[in-house]
Amino acid sequence: MIADAWFSVDEHHLHLGPKSIDGEVKNSIESAVLALKNNAEDLCFDNKLQIMKYIKDNQSLVKEAKAQLTKNVPYRLLSAFMSEAGGKDKLWDQKTRLMEYIIRLNDSKLLPYIIEDGRGLTKKVIIDSTWKSFFLENMVVLRYWVREHKVEYLQKRNPNVPGIVYKLESERMRVRKLAYVRGLGSKLLTLQPMKDIYSGKPPSSEKYEVDHFVPSPYIAHDEIWNLLPMDSSLNSQKSNKLPKWNKYFPLFASGQHYMYYTVFVKGQLRDDFNKCYRDNIISPWAQEELFVPGKIEKEFKGLLERNLHPIYDAARSQGYQYWNVLLKELA
Repeated sequence: MIADAWFSVDEHHLHLGPKSIDGEVKNSIESAVLALKNNAEDLCFDNKLQIMKYIKDNQSLVKEAKAQLTKNVPYRLLSAFMSEAGGKDKLWDQKTRLMEYIIRLNDSKLLPYIIEDGRGLTKKVIIDSTWKSFFLENMVVLRYWVREHKVEYLQKRNPNVPGIVYKLESERMRVRKLAYVRGLGSKLLTLQPMKDIYSGKPPSSEKYEVDHFVPSPYIAHDEIWNLLPMDSSLNSQKSNKLPKWNKYFPLFASGQHYMYYTVFVKGQLRDDFNKCYRDNIISPWAQEELFVPGKIEKEFKGLLERNLHPIYDAARSQGYQYWNVLLKELA
């Protein structure tokens, strides 16, 4: 459970439950991920097996969270078979009686599993052989069912976060579709040297990165209205942080307008721009309002700000940190 939640909590800053009045995380799985993450700097995993090994090697950090989970999760998962025991029934807090009741109930209802007695984390879940066959034969369907309900659960607890379905796995595992954007950017840099909005220096048309103004792990798409060429030496430093809005958005908006002006006013690079429509211009407001002929500069920038600023603010409230630009790397 902790490994399954890793990327959602660590990389995408999703919350699995509420916080206390003093700001303390109350969800045990989220607490476990944060404890493991805070144990070492620059942790980076590519798959679940690596995470499982790290958890195994650092059991002491998650002992309390795991103990809390085992107090409730194995029992509550059987609640669908225990209609006579309401959600607030005292039986749920009397584990010895509850396990005895589960064993008796299993004789008449054939539960998916029973819980074998033991102390704390030594208790075992014994899966019924018939249910085991059912699980294995229907694993694909069950995985999709769990995924659907997991997305619904996360969306309710993170109502302002877009693209929840893309935030169950690592950002590195998501296919990026930036080839046409990069091609357009290279030609724009060739037509007129554009200054990098962070360094003030023109990035090379050969060596630059396509930067997401609002971090990609939060916004969960590669739409062009959130992208701009960036000096490659600063891109890794920026990582998944937010640039200061008041200082950098006006420069970002000017870069976006230069692209718009080149395509829609000067009539250059229209074919290159059109190639971006399939993967990089998807939002209806961008297709129908922003990237259409006839926009004056003030109108274009105002529309971009009205749509991007709420996303930026939501990312900030979700826990994304500000980026303090350090230009010494460019010296």
